[in-house]
Amino acid sequence: MFKITTLFFIIFISTFSSNKYKPKNIQEKITLNKYKHKILTVGLSDADLFQSKTNGQSLNLIIKDLLENYLDLKIKVKIDDWDDLYKEYKNNKIDILGNLTHSLKRTDHSVFSYPLFDQSLYIASNKIKLQNLEDLSNKNIYTVKDSIYNNYLNGLVSNKNININLISTNNKMNFKNQLILGPEKEIEKLKYKIKLISLPGLSIGLHKKYNDLLPIINNALNEKYLKEISNLFKEKKNNIYKENFYNSLTLDEKIYLKKLKPLNFAYEADQNIVYYSKEFNQYIGFIPLIIKEIQERSSIRFNIVNNNFKNLNEIYNAFLEEKVDILPLAKNKERNNLFEFTNQVDSVNLFEITNYKYDIKKIGVIQNSIEESIAQNYFLKNNIVLYNNYENLKKDLISHKIMSGFLFSREGLSSDKFKIKKMMEIPIYFSVHKDDIILKNILNKAIIHLLNLKDIKEKAKEDINYERFLKNENNKDKNKILLYLWSITSILFIIALFKIIFHKKMVKRLKKDPLTGLKNRIEFNSFNFNDIDLKGYAISIDINNLKDFNDKYGHIAGDNLILKISNFLKNTFNENYTFRITGDSFYIYLDNNNILFHLDKLIDHIRKFKKISGYFIHLNIGYFHIKNNETSLEKAFNYADMAMYESKKNLSLYYLEATDLLIKKKEREYTIKNLLREEKINEIFPVYQPKFSIKNNEIIGGEALARWITTDLGFISPAEFIPIAEKIKQIYLIDYKIAEETIKTIKKWKDLNLINKNFKLSFNISMETFEREDIVNTLTTLLDKYNISGEYIEIEITESILSSNLNKTLEKLKLIKNLNIQISIDDFTAGHSTATLLTCLPIDIVKFDKSILDIIVESNSYNHSIYKNLISLVKDLNLKIVAEGIETEYQLKFLKDNNIDIGQGYLFSKPIPSIDFENLLQKKRDE
Repeated sequence: MFKITTLFFIIFISTFSSNKYKPKNIQEKITLNKYKHKILTVGLSDADLFQSKTNGQSLNLIIKDLLENYLDLKIKVKIDDWDDLYKEYKNNKIDILGNLTHSLKRTDHSVFSYPLFDQSLYIASNKIKLQNLEDLSNKNIYTVKDSIYNNYLNGLVSNKNININLISTNNKMNFKNQLILGPEKEIEKLKYKIKLISLPGLSIGLHKKYNDLLPIINNALNEKYLKEISNLFKEKKNNIYKENFYNSLTLDEKIYLKKLKPLNFAYEADQNIVYYSKEFNQYIGFIPLIIKEIQERSSIRFNIVNNNFKNLNEIYNAFLEEKVDILPLAKNKERNNLFEFTNQVDSVNLFEITNYKYDIKKIGVIQNSIEESIAQNYFLKNNIVLYNNYENLKKDLISHKIMSGFLFSREGLSSDKFKIKKMMEIPIYFSVHKDDIILKNILNKAIIHLLNLKDIKEKAKEDINYERFLKNENNKDKNKILLYLWSITSILFIIALFKIIFHKKMVKRLKKDPLTGLKNRIEFNSFNFNDIDLKGYAISIDINNLKDFNDKYGHIAGDNLILKISNFLKNTFNENYTFRITGDSFYIYLDNNNILFHLDKLIDHIRKFKKISGYFIHLNIGYFHIKNNETSLEKAFNYADMAMYESKKNLSLYYLEATDLLIKKKEREYTIKNLLREEKINEIFPVYQPKFSIKNNEIIGGEALARWITTDLGFISPAEFIPIAEKIKQIYLIDYKIAEETIKTIKKWKDLNLINKNFKLSFNISMETFEREDIVNTLTTLLDKYNISGEYIEIEITESILSSNLNKTLEKLKLIKNLNIQISIDDFTAGHSTATLLTCLPIDIVKFDKSILDIIVESNSYNHSIYKNLISLVKDLNLKIVAEGIETEYQLKFLKDNNIDIGQGYLFSKPIPSIDFENLLQKKRDE
């Protein structure tokens, strides 16, 4: 016993007395000694989020303390604008960056610590109220130039087909009355906000050459600093709530609050909004969290007095006698006369739960409850049985002593034994006594200004799920052992042991997903850091359209589905290598070569479950074969993700391998997307394909076509980058770039006297660009900038524009025509367009698609008739026709014979650079 006590005293001393990091092994000791005499430059952002102090502490000071004091490293701190810091970091002038968001692109040159805090991306404003993503349509959103957050927003709105206008600024907080884009902790003080997406956490970033420092920094974060950071942001958030709350109070309310003694508060526990946890020996759930947050964020204090009473009936009577000050209650006519009620804080579902045996036709309810008053509307008084608590009511229901009961919780009552019917949703309020009007008003303001009820609801759900999970793990026995140990040791030993056990429990809790019991992202990140010589398969799994499933069947069914799938994964793969990464995605490492056997086994589980349940469930699976240690686990799972997302394009496909060809294709696609999202389009330029008069072969105009030759990828075909730009809603950048280059070229040729007023140079405007609010203004600005008349310009729009809002389309076309610009319908195939619509549109030219001309072959009179009918249709509307794709003399003769105006195609000329086109015009002039 003496040895054990001595051992724990040593643990206590080492736990509480050390202010320096203790290396965990010889390698860590060698690493720290290696950096003893090197000065590391650390970049820290001067943004308010990192610099502002709360109780003398800031995020920058915590990071500095971690590196300088705890790890005993020699550091030189540079505090500056983040953009400038990042440039220096990329140029190797800064060794460690205190705040760097994890992204695939940055993994090429950086390693990342554990996230310092979770991030979620928001759109926020002090003035503009937002309900959902659709409210952003055609709005200006202020952001920081080249921010990584811009890519996430563009990706989201492109999936929803929402047009936005991102405006870059050096200080977006100057526009807080407009709409700004930023992570949660930047915009907490703003009144209105909508969450867009959960982001990779903000980490400490290091150049890859300092990779050996990373595990040490992560250990330090786990031991001490993650908790400090969490407490710092919690305190910051509380201060914001406090300020808003106290600013909302009247003078009388402030005086009342100053004199207010602790309020007696009682819970009406029903396992929905309040649940007594024997594991934690306290009340958990929605209402307890509300009480906790009000106390943390204000001077209001509560005495929880449930222990003074045996049951709910005694609590209610004590409230009537004013021994209890506040009670969460539902309203009825009697209570409205007795009490004052605050704003609604929650609502609960009331269930009628009935035995399948109807021997005794009695219904059980809690005495003096809202259920009793409801029961009186449906049952005779003699058939209502009153109970003091829910446990006795459930007991009699299960033993068939009563036929049915009104209950808020279905727990322990399965639908195969009981008929469960949802009666109604009942609002819950805080009730106070009739003479406590000021208290009611203060509580209302507390509900509005101190609480985020939606977040509290989610947290309460997590707490209750975790409580149930602990029960299943039989932790009660462990607690008994701990209690026995505590009873035979000194007070000092108890403190040390408590800290160690509490730490382990929290670590274990952090490492497990509370719903499925699988390892979570924290464990996956740890697994990633220890991937030496691993060979096998990285597998990425996504539940397709889980959100739609939740919307259709409810979140309880969604949770059950996730549990079912996680059990399939446990039965198929090694649970130690199976991770739940987000709500609907899982990562798995398979350490053998039987990949297809395992995947087919999983798919078989899913098919059988679909057949039994009737649910439409589809998994998207991507996998990558790790053949050697040249590919890190992190990259392997990124490659698996690529294949998984690619498999989404084909619902008949369950799984897809990330082959070298697919990886190369997707990496090229990602690079193109990033170049477009970062607006790096300087290398895009126009080439011009001449347009000729069919009658005399003279050049009468040309069409500008986009080409892209990049430093990174070389030549990128328009067939490749145009669809990508349209998909991510960046096509307008290309359209506007080509428009400006074309107008600039026209100006040059006019000044050189190479063209006259009959010459038209055209460029394409996509449907997405045409639908932008700034299209007309942009064209006007460009014409003014280069001092050129619109009479030299022609824009080509596609038939698809006619399928959008016709009134708006007509309005914009008329405004463009007012600039003297000619308008051409491009790629005409008689598809969307009709003769009726063409008569309504203020257009000048119809450009026949190459596919129509391709049907013109010798000795095919039927195809000739089709083309002639189209010509007749357009000519009757007094419109000019351009035939594109002319490749043969036979086609040219046919077009001449049928009086077509203008031709374009390889028979005349392929698209050529501006200088070559200029030489053609020069030659024509000189002739």
